[in-house]
Amino acid sequence: MAFSLRDHVAAAPLLRSRFTERLVDKCRPASAGIPKTPTRTSHRSNRQLVRNALVHICLAGTVNTNTKEEVLEDLDGFAGDNFVILFRGTKDHAFRALYSYDAKTSEVLKVYGTGPMSLTGAQVAEFYKYDSGSRSFKTVPTKSFGIS
Repeated sequence: MAFSLRDHVAAAPLLRSRFTERLVDKCRPASAGIPKTPTRTSHRSNRQLVRNALVHICLAGTVNTNTKEEVLEDLDGFAGDNFVILFRGTKDHAFRALYSYDAKTSEVLKVYGTGPMSLTGAQVAEFYKYDSGSRSFKTVPTKSFGIS
């Protein structure tokens, strides 16, 4: 089979277009052409982490069964996404109150327990973050409430 120069010149644009199509296909995301469903762009909730901290650390044991059930019922019934646990002191992690944190208004309002109706960063001696892997609280170097 022999090709003339004219055949090569005629085939060049065809090869070029196939090559660019392949490049475009490789650069195009896999979901291109598929309409995206609207997703809710919200922040993450710490509800499950707070639940685990209450069950495994703060209100563990049979002595706290009634309090634990009441707190978990209020936690599940509350519409907020972010929660704060107030401890009695900095040495032990004994439960005092559960608060809801609103990221838009930066308000921390009481959901359950004994303590002030609202909290500010100035009222808090130390901030902690619950580590679910080691089931312990780690100190966080901050002076205010926020979502991390």
